[in-house]
Amino acid sequence: MDILLCVSGYGKPYEDGVPKNRKNDLNTTTNSNDYWETVYENLNKRFSKPAAAMEAILMMREKGKNGVPAEICGIIEKAIRLAEEK
Repeated sequence: MDILLCVSGYGKPYEDGVPKNRKNDLNTTTNSNDYWETVYENLNKRFSKPAAAMEAILMMREKGKNGVPAEICGIIEKAIRLAEEK
């Protein structure tokens, strides 16, 4: 989910979690899966992934409905359908 948030334009909270001395390790193309996986692998050990995800969600909220990645919409819609089947 974290990589999906990053690729969808909400990666800044994760980039901010990479220590300055490891920023040079982020040498792949920005916004590719490889780049975000490298960011994820280089996060500070004390980095809070839940806090970053929450910050990404707040960024998404500012963009409104059009800011929600299609994959997340699909997950939510499927969850609603499954809940309605009971």
